[in-house]
Amino acid sequence: MKRLIVISFLFLSLTTGFSQSYKNSVGIRGGYSSGITFKHFVSSDVAYEGILGDVWYGGFKLTGLRINHTPALLDLANGFYFMSGYGLHVGAAYYDRNEEFFGYHHYYSYDNNVDYGPFIGIDGYLGLEYRIKEIPLVIGLDYKPFFEIAPHYAGINLFDLGLSLKFRF
Repeated sequence: MKRLIVISFLFLSLTTGFSQSYKNSVGIRGGYSSGITFKHFVSSDVAYEGILGDVWYGGFKLTGLRINHTPALLDLANGFYFMSGYGLHVGAAYYDRNEEFFGYHHYYSYDNNVDYGPFIGIDGYLGLEYRIKEIPLVIGLDYKPFFEIAPHYAGINLFDLGLSLKFRF
């Protein structure tokens, strides 16, 4: 998987020009909801972003977000944008039926109380993005709290901070 990401970045850097604005970006997001991310702009200030990530111990999560972009910190430098939005996610994961932390079941266990099941949730989104002019790189810092529900639990995660590195084209 790491090789695929590196090869994709190299291929895209050789086949696209460096531009101030962009229509698409692809990259990685690190954080609680980490994964591979793809963003597509439908207008100059609205984009849709998808994140395909893993949940610990054999699960997956697919997140779709609608994000508004507003120029920010113009006194500091051009290229900063505030982001706000919302979205949904779906996935499946292993979880322990007996282990809870504030109503949120852990996604791992080593006994017979393990189930594999689907979950669905809603996401909020706030962030700051910097588009580097000289190279087609976008760096983002975001906060993505979410609520999710599954057959055996419901929970809120208020601590999903993320750092993204994306290649724009």
